[in-house]
Amino acid sequence: MVGVALMFSVQGHSHRTMAAQLGLPAETVRGWIRRVNRRAEWLRIEGTTAAAAFDPTLTAIEPTASRSPLAEAFEALGLAAAAAQRLFGTTATPWQFIAVLARGQPLGPRRSG
Repeated sequence: MVGVALMFSVQGHSHRTMAAQLGLPAETVRGWIRRVNRRAEWLRIEGTTAAAAFDPTLTAIEPTASRSPLAEAFEALGLAAAAAQRLFGTTATPWQFIAVLARGQPLGPRRSG
């Protein structure tokens, strides 16, 4: 569900709309989006690095000012997942691969307090 909510966010949907569609509290979805946005640059770098390692023929993935950091991260992670599937012939879903790249914590560690 987190991945679906994040993709809706990249497409410009509000957290309230996503929460209603997913049957979740709006605060939960808003928290997911905020936490991933704080890690978007790190996720973009991880995705870009993995994509280049799995397919050296890919052109450089350059950030653009017209897109959000989250959109940039998802593009890089998606390219890395597709390159890994081509290289390894894996049956893992892109979301499973992205979870591995994000070290099982795409949202990052929860802060106490």
